[in-house]
Amino acid sequence: MPNLIKAYVDVTLGNIKSLIESITSVKHLTICSKATYVKGVVFNQLEHLELCRCKKDFSNLLVKLLKDSSNLQLLDLFVMKNHYLKNVEFHWNQPSFVPECILSSLRTLKLSDYKGKYGLRDIVVYILQNAVHLKTARIKEELESGEPGFFGWLVEAKLKKALDGSSGIVLDLPNHNHSMELFKICHVVAMPFPGRGHINPMMNLCKRLLHRHPNLQVTFVLTEEWLGFIGSDPKPDRIRFATLPNVIPSELVRANEYIGFLDAVFTKLEEPFEKLLDRLNAPLPAVIIADTYLVWAVHVGVRRNIPVASLWTMSATILSLFLHSDLLASHGHFPVEPSGSKEDEIVDYIPCLPPTRTGDLPFNGHEQVFDKFKPCFDEISRAKYLLFTFVYELEPKAVEFFTSKLDIPVYATGPLIPIEELSTGNGENKYVRDLDYLRWLDDQLESSVLYISQGSFLSFSEAQMDEIVGGVRESGVRFLWVARGGELKLKKALEGSSGVVVSWCDQLRVLCHPAIGGFWTHSGFNSTMEGIYSGVAMLVFPLFWDQFLNRKMIVDDWRVGMRIERKKTELLIGRDEIKEVVKRFMDKESEEGKEMRRRACDLSETCRRAVEEGGSSDANMNAFIREITNTN
Repeated sequence: MPNLIKAYVDVTLGNIKSLIESITSVKHLTICSKATYVKGVVFNQLEHLELCRCKKDFSNLLVKLLKDSSNLQLLDLFVMKNHYLKNVEFHWNQPSFVPECILSSLRTLKLSDYKGKYGLRDIVVYILQNAVHLKTARIKEELESGEPGFFGWLVEAKLKKALDGSSGIVLDLPNHNHSMELFKICHVVAMPFPGRGHINPMMNLCKRLLHRHPNLQVTFVLTEEWLGFIGSDPKPDRIRFATLPNVIPSELVRANEYIGFLDAVFTKLEEPFEKLLDRLNAPLPAVIIADTYLVWAVHVGVRRNIPVASLWTMSATILSLFLHSDLLASHGHFPVEPSGSKEDEIVDYIPCLPPTRTGDLPFNGHEQVFDKFKPCFDEISRAKYLLFTFVYELEPKAVEFFTSKLDIPVYATGPLIPIEELSTGNGENKYVRDLDYLRWLDDQLESSVLYISQGSFLSFSEAQMDEIVGGVRESGVRFLWVARGGELKLKKALEGSSGVVVSWCDQLRVLCHPAIGGFWTHSGFNSTMEGIYSGVAMLVFPLFWDQFLNRKMIVDDWRVGMRIERKKTELLIGRDEIKEVVKRFMDKESEEGKEMRRRACDLSETCRRAVEEGGSSDANMNAFIREITNTN
């Protein structure tokens, strides 16, 4: 019957193969049958399916019909007139695949005579979780006294926790005289660059997104090695880890051959990432949030029609500098030899970059690194969104520049540091083993302690470290020093001095402690944001890449810090010079020190207001969530 449009089937036959094959042209099918049918039947025009639930094994027929009806738009699970709905619980064998119609075409789900049975509830939840384009779910209950209703189960947070949101669903529960707006699962895939300074802000962004929207779910992608490093850290249940094989050099040795490490990241992670996307359970990702330095991430999103949000984990000012390297070259400022004759020349022609010495630019000696990263900057305009990890008020001109330059939404969402853990105590399990350093801080005078941390990637030469240790020791300043490696050697060198050496600490919690009067830092961008949020002045000793321009911003633009800088004629900064700059930096009674700390407090207040309700970062985070969930 090739021209049949609508069919009503109510049979008790044991074999319905011939019957089913004769009605494959229908657009509207109403059916009740205990039997199912064999493979090879396709309902490629079926749009409206009404399936009677009176048979205990009706779910077997349901799975077959869903699989074979790729254009289905409405599914109604009902009970035919004069059919008896057996009061028998059945088990829902969830299929290992998601039928095409659920992923691409199903718009409406109806369920009548719901009597609180768990197998039926599990079918509905499976469809609600996976139906990408579902708009309406109408559930009519007919409950006996004491039976758990669908709404009752919902408000116990079991369904709402499962549902996330890429499009609005109206869940209509007539027996409760109201309807509710829910949101389907909005699945976010997060892919950070494999490095501590990139993974941390990505994780903090994901945690903040989940905190703001109860129906988001995150798949956080790491190499197997990095999962070993952070897999036991506290995280929300709705963040699940997924791993890529260890096809890149180990984090433990990447500083030794950084160019080779970058080559591996750029060439060896894309294929396993795509295979991982194929393996992910439904629903399909609503967005991929990828580090800007993953040059292939936007390509993957474009191929798969998945929007990509590019997360830039450094300042917007340095991103503008990178994008305008051709201007540097045309002015003879790229490349520039370290300590060369042009080191003190001023660059004043880069959009949103204040006048800056070439010696403060990140390229000096790192041109090969820039050449590797340069293709990443060209991909930003192909992303769907650009996310910054700082607050708008720190770099307003730069944010406005990118907003006008790029034809995509630009959101300053920071600071992406673990602010929430300060009040919730989520970090307690991590620092409890080192509570001695917190107790020690409690015993110190206000603003009397210098916190020293040089990051987790690169370090000084042994000769320079000896000079630093000698200078800090001879300054007489109290200090808390985090030594990531070499803790025992450092403790021995500083034995009898006025400070404490630890292998790890909760940095943000320490910086917010009233005893801290200054922060000796390498000026990595995450540490810079933590220092600014904490309102602590910074003593800056950069080692690599963006840290040099960050130093300039801290000292010259924001005016909340001092430099530690060697003279052009010297290979090292001597201990006497270090001693004097440490003493000068920690002198909170000097006019210089008072003004620096006043400005640090002002910037701290700016950051804190930005993350409060109605602040710039709060508004930007909400706007980004509305974008990826398609909600108003």
